[in-house]
Amino acid sequence: MEISIDSKQLTDWLTMLGTAYYQCEYCQGLHIVRVKDQNEIDDAKIELIDDILYYRITVEVKQSAIASLIADLSLINASSPILKVFLELQDEGNAKFVIMHTISCGEGLSLKQFILFMQQFEEQALQLVSELKQCDVLIDAALPNSTALSSSQTYH
Repeated sequence: MEISIDSKQLTDWLTMLGTAYYQCEYCQGLHIVRVKDQNEIDDAKIELIDDILYYRITVEVKQSAIASLIADLSLINASSPILKVFLELQDEGNAKFVIMHTISCGEGLSLKQFILFMQQFEEQALQLVSELKQCDVLIDAALPNSTALSSSQTYH
């Protein structure tokens, strides 16, 4: 059964699934704790904007890796019908590699569709993060001497 989606429905489903999340003061997204707590992950959040559900994972990349990642973006995007990837370059702080998945839910969404949306994205996105880690292009967000921005400065 498809249900009209709003942030209350999302929080109900996440709670029912035992998925820990929090909402920060800087955005309307629901930050997914189990994904965000992985060392390489800078942020992981689900956000509903104009009847489109976005699931977004960001990792910080080394400055020396930006050119090669830009060159590989088309290949990475073509390799998965689910993942959309791009780089966010900022004047201050590290570049962010963004991995995203979206689903239109203007006509409603079932719990099974929501679970599949999350599972497929997490599986493929975390595999990509693992591959990026093996290529030594990521900055470990958990390192105390990392140049990573604090969560209050992170772009949302």
